[in-house]
Amino acid sequence: MAINQSTRSRLRDIAQAVGLDLYNRVLTKDLITDSVDHETTEIPEIFQRLNLEGENPKPYQLLMSQLMSYWPYSDDEEKQINPRDQVERWIDRFCDDFTPYETHIDRDLFMRYSSYLVKRDLLESGIGNLSEENMDDIRGKWLHSPSAAQGRFEWFRSSLANAFETVIGAGVRPSILDDMPTFAVIGVFYYYNPDAKVDEQNRNAVFNFLAQCLLLDESYRVFAIGNARSWMRYLNDHKEEYTVFPGEGLLAHENLHPSAEDIELVVQNARYTGNPGQPVFTNQNVTAILGLLDESYTSRSTHDVSSYDVGHIFPRSKEDEVEEAVGQKVDLDRIGNLQLLHHSLNREEKREMWPKDWFESDQVSEAEAAEIKRTNQYPDVSLDPASAQEFIESREERLINHIAEKYVR
Repeated sequence: MAINQSTRSRLRDIAQAVGLDLYNRVLTKDLITDSVDHETTEIPEIFQRLNLEGENPKPYQLLMSQLMSYWPYSDDEEKQINPRDQVERWIDRFCDDFTPYETHIDRDLFMRYSSYLVKRDLLESGIGNLSEENMDDIRGKWLHSPSAAQGRFEWFRSSLANAFETVIGAGVRPSILDDMPTFAVIGVFYYYNPDAKVDEQNRNAVFNFLAQCLLLDESYRVFAIGNARSWMRYLNDHKEEYTVFPGEGLLAHENLHPSAEDIELVVQNARYTGNPGQPVFTNQNVTAILGLLDESYTSRSTHDVSSYDVGHIFPRSKEDEVEEAVGQKVDLDRIGNLQLLHHSLNREEKREMWPKDWFESDQVSEAEAAEIKRTNQYPDVSLDPASAQEFIESREERLINHIAEKYVR
């Protein structure tokens, strides 16, 4: 609808009045600010984390950004920390010290470990609500030391390093376990236990815990962030109640126990893919089953799993002779033909000997032979090459029954 000149003039007067009012009442007033001065080098870091290719930041990125916005600018010089630079130094050192896991060590690991130590989930919903008090709490964990002789950050760093030393020392490699939240959980254990050492007790306890998790993971995907969060809460809540890694307590807390069917499935799929004499576990299912035969590495004079090899009972090198004696193809890499033997026994004594010849030689005493057979669950079947297939199948049945009796609730 057309308007006349009088209406135009009236609307112009209203617009001018609104503009003048906006200028006088808003644009000329001092605004209250609540800001922190940042070095210009820190601003791109914050924008990068909050605007990563237009995507929402991941929780570890959000936590790092929050720490970067607060820690370097503390009034107390002793508490001034550049978390980004410090984490990068740790990453470099951990990659050098723990080369099997170097491709898995990143900022996420250290941010997760930090949040677990203050009993917080590394979730966007939780990290986004962190207060200055929460960030002070995390900084306190970084700086804390149970000994005056240790420097800044040393207890925080060394506790997580102990987790890697424990897992790697037990022979576990990323092909079996590459779950970093689990390493953060083990790090929390060492952090709260200043007297805990990376020794046979903790290696064996962690190894047995991982073996149970590996068995359950076949059916239930136990190595999930949700379980790690629950485990870290347990360690925080019960930190005065244990001195050795409480694997059984962590599993019971989540009501994680295998069924007979779970054990049977893992036994059926367990095959060794490593080289003879290699002191490294290379198959998840083999690690699970042999790890649960804990008497094989805890009951004799040498009690440390790090001193044991995965060995073939009937030597893999004699496969042709075995198949000729049996009259059919025999898979000597099945779990029924695998055992844990101390390095010296496996590499220097048994080597490629037939099991019957080895047990009857002067290298093994009668008592030692009986102990090896008992702890490795040998069936009552001949060790002659012609009985190899029967031995392997019978032993697998025995393994299923033994582990089910011990672990099925």
